[in-house]
Amino acid sequence: GLAEHNDAIAERAVTLGGKAFGTARHVAKSSKLPDYPQETTRDLEHVKLLAERIERYLDGVRESRGVIEKPG
Repeated sequence: GLAEHNDAIAERAVTLGGKAFGTARHVAKSSKLPDYPQETTRDLEHVKLLAERIERYLDGVRESRGVIEKPG
């Protein structure tokens, strides 16, 4: 899933000399995802909220990929 994908990218970044910041504190500070509403109780509302966040995450992955693939 997404966790394994993220781990693979972080490992590659570190191998190439980069830094992988993965602490909960750092992730919370730098995340572009909106806070998850704690008052949510309905199953389908959880599914909708998770789907929206996964889509936003994938948008970021696509954007990063575009930057990496640019010449220079």
